[in-house]
Amino acid sequence: MKHYLAKITLSLSFVFSSTTLALVTMADVDELIVQGQLDKAHIALKTIELSNKANESENAIKLKFAKILRKQNRYNDAIIKLNEINLTHNQTKAFMYDVTKELGINYRRSHKLDIAEKHYFKALKLAKAINDKTLIGQAYNNLGTLYDTKNNVALSMEYHLKAQSMLKTTTNWEIKASNFFNLGDLSSRIHNLEQAEYFFNKALLNDKKSKEIRNIAGTAIRLAEITFKNKKYAQALPRFIEAIEILQPLNANVSLSRAYNTLHLIYLKLNNPHMALSSIQKSLNHALKTQSPIQKAYAYLYLINLHIELKNTELLALYIPKARQLINTIRNKILEEKLYFANAKYMMLKGQYEAAYNELSIAFEIHKLADQEVNQGATEQYKQQVNALVQYQKLAQTEKKSAVMKVELEKQILQKQTWLLACIMILLFSVVIVYLYIIKHRNAQYKASLYQTNLKQKDEMLADISHELRTPLSVLQLHIEALEHNLLDDKALAYTKINNKISQLNNLISDVYQLSQVQNQSIHLIWQESQLSTLTAHYISDIKTLTEQSNLRFIADIDIPAATTLTTDRQKLDQIITNLAKNACLYTDSPGHVRLKVRVNNEYVFIQVDDTSPGVSDTELAKLFERLYRIDKSRSRALGGSGLGLSICESLTHALQGEITLHHGKAGGVCARIKLPITPTN
Repeated sequence: MKHYLAKITLSLSFVFSSTTLALVTMADVDELIVQGQLDKAHIALKTIELSNKANESENAIKLKFAKILRKQNRYNDAIIKLNEINLTHNQTKAFMYDVTKELGINYRRSHKLDIAEKHYFKALKLAKAINDKTLIGQAYNNLGTLYDTKNNVALSMEYHLKAQSMLKTTTNWEIKASNFFNLGDLSSRIHNLEQAEYFFNKALLNDKKSKEIRNIAGTAIRLAEITFKNKKYAQALPRFIEAIEILQPLNANVSLSRAYNTLHLIYLKLNNPHMALSSIQKSLNHALKTQSPIQKAYAYLYLINLHIELKNTELLALYIPKARQLINTIRNKILEEKLYFANAKYMMLKGQYEAAYNELSIAFEIHKLADQEVNQGATEQYKQQVNALVQYQKLAQTEKKSAVMKVELEKQILQKQTWLLACIMILLFSVVIVYLYIIKHRNAQYKASLYQTNLKQKDEMLADISHELRTPLSVLQLHIEALEHNLLDDKALAYTKINNKISQLNNLISDVYQLSQVQNQSIHLIWQESQLSTLTAHYISDIKTLTEQSNLRFIADIDIPAATTLTTDRQKLDQIITNLAKNACLYTDSPGHVRLKVRVNNEYVFIQVDDTSPGVSDTELAKLFERLYRIDKSRSRALGGSGLGLSICESLTHALQGEITLHHGKAGGVCARIKLPITPTN
C-alpha cells in the first residue's frame, strides 16, 4: 500500500509531465478516496482529465469529480458538475442510475427535499430495470434517509427494512454499512439506544471491511454519541477525541462539526465551560466550510445558547442576526422556535422584557403550529390505517369465497374420478374400490370439517377485531363530524379524545401485528447476556411505580446469586414482565398488593407475578391466554385493554424458549409463573 501511494504522490509532484500523467489511473483515484485523501484524489483525477492518453470517457470523469465534491461537502458544486453530464448519448442504465442517485444525495444534503425525492424514485426505477439487488437496496436506503430527514419515521423505517432484505447477500460493504448506520439513527430517534448500538456496531464492522476512512470515523462518532446519550460522559469524551483525530487530516467538515457539537455538550456536563466554548467555536468553523444549511444552523444555535449562559451580550448581537438570516432560508419550524426562544433570553439579558415577551409569544405560536401539523399528520395516518383495514377485510372475504369454490370444485372432480375408477374396476376389485371410496370420502369430510373449523376461527377473529374497532371508530366519527360543523366549544378536549381513540386503535393494531409476527415465527430476536440482578432491579422499579399509581402495595421476593447471568432478548422479556404487571395492577382491588418473585437454579430462572383478589374461576383461568378473551369486557375497554396482552406474553415466552402458566394465587388473585432457560439452545 505504501508503494502504491508513493507512486501516486510522485505522479502528482510532476503533474504537467506527459510521461508521468500516464502513470495515474482511476484505480489510483479510488484508492485515494478510500484513504480519505480527497484533495489529492481531485488533483489525480485532474491529471487524467488533462492526459491525452486517458481511456476514461468525459462523462465518467465528471461523475467521479462529483463524487469527490460530495465527499468534500461541496454539494452545490457537485450538482453543477452532475448537470454537465450528457445522458443522451447511449449511456448504460447503470451509469444513468449512478448519476441520478448522486443528484438525489446532493439535493437532499442541500435540503432541497422535493427535488431529491424525484431523483431518488427515478434512481429506484432504473435499479429495478437493471434488476440488481444491491442497487435496489441502495435506492431503498436513500429513500429511507430522505423520509427520515422529512421526519416521517414510519415510512423511513419501511424503506430501510426493504433495503436490508435486498442487501443480505451483497459484498458492497459501503452500501451495507450505510443501511445499518441509518437503522441505528432511526433507533436512536425512537430512544431505543440498545438497538441503536447494535446497528452502529454492525455499520462499523462493514465500514472497516470497505476501508473507507471517513465512514469509519463517522460511524465511530455515532457510537460515541450513543455513549453520551447513555450519560457515560467520561467514556464518551476519549471516543470523540479519537474520532476527531482521524477526521482532522481528511477535512470532513460535516462530521467534524457534528462531533464538536456533541463534544461541547460533554464538556458542559463535566463543568468545563472554557473547553465547551472552544469546541462549539470549532464546530461553527467547520460548519461554515460546508454547503449544509442545517449543519450551520445548529452550530449557530449551540454557540448562541452557550453565550447566553456566559452572558456575552456583545457576541450574541453578532451571532443571532446571522443565525436568523440562515434559518429564514431553511424554513424549519423546529429551528425557528429554538431561535426565537434564544432571542427571548438575549432580550432578557439586556433588560428588554417586553421584547423578550414578544419573542416568546412568537416561539409559542410556532410551537403550536408545529403541534397542529403533527396532529393533522396523525389524523391522516389514522385514516390510511382504517382504509387499509377495510381493504384487508374485503380481501379476506374474497379469499374466503374463492377458497369455498375451490373446495367445491375439488370435491366434484374427486367424485367424478372415483365413479370413473369404480366403473372400470368394479368387477375385479369391487371390495377394494368400496373400501377406497369410503376412505376417500372420510378424508374429504375430514378436510371439509377442518376447513370449516379454520373458516369459523378466522370469522370469529375478524368479528372480534371488528367489534373492538367499532366503538372507537364511532366515537372518532362523531367527534370529527362535530368539529367539521363547529358543534364543540372545547376543541382542545375534542382533539385529546380523538388522539386517545387513535392511540387505542394503534395499540390494538400493534398487538394484532406483533401476535401475528410471533406466531408466524417472523419476529427478530436479539440475544444478549445480562446480569439477572440488574434486570430484577429494573423490574422492581417499574412495577413499584405501577403499583403506586394504582394505590397498591408492592412486594419484592428476590433470592438469586449476585453473579447470575441470563441470555435472552431483554426487550421481549421486558414486554412480558410489564404486561403481567399491568394486568395485575388493572384487575386488583385496592387495598391489595402485587408481588414479584424470582428464583434460579443451575439451568432455569423462575419468575412469578401474583396479586390479590378478585380472582377468576377455573373456567375463566383456562381461557385467559385466548386471543381477545376478557372476563369483564366493559371494564377492560374502559381501561384501554385489547384482550391480547396475555396471548402476546405466552407467544413471546415460547419464542424465548420458555414456559408460562397461570394459577390461582394464594392471596386470592391470579399467579403467573415463567420458566426461562439461563442459556437457550441454538
